[in-house]
Amino acid sequence: MSSLITPTSDQIKRLPKVLLHDHIDGGLRPQTVIEIADRIGYKKLPTDDAKDLAKWFEERVIYKNKMKTAYKAGNKADGEKFHLMQHTMKILLNSLYGATALGSFRYGNVILSESITLSGQRIIQESALFANTHMNKVLKGEIQL
Repeated sequence: MSSLITPTSDQIKRLPKVLLHDHIDGGLRPQTVIEIADRIGYKKLPTDDAKDLAKWFEERVIYKNKMKTAYKAGNKADGEKFHLMQHTMKILLNSLYGATALGSFRYGNVILSESITLSGQRIIQESALFANTHMNKVLKGEIQL
């Protein structure tokens, strides 16, 4: 049986922050994405024009900012509309993530894809364990929230 070490809240706050993965829409020039996709035979890009692809990258940020503005203004209908629009863009852009599993992709291979996914899962599991342990102590009255 393995014993898990539960970090304190202060220890978690002091941990260095890590980048689990780099968003392709912020980490590579659109032209580079197109060139790599062409070289490896990836045909699912929304466009093969760098300017158009840049617009796709920028469009999600625009919708996300509009969503935040609408919610802050109390406009739930517009907030929900822009949430759906930015989420749609996110899904389309995240489809590029699949390229990291290709050995011919400049920034990826299967081991990298698996390690990104498994590292993220492990961090989520440990975070949930810490939060549950902490909240159980709060509920038992052992500590204050």
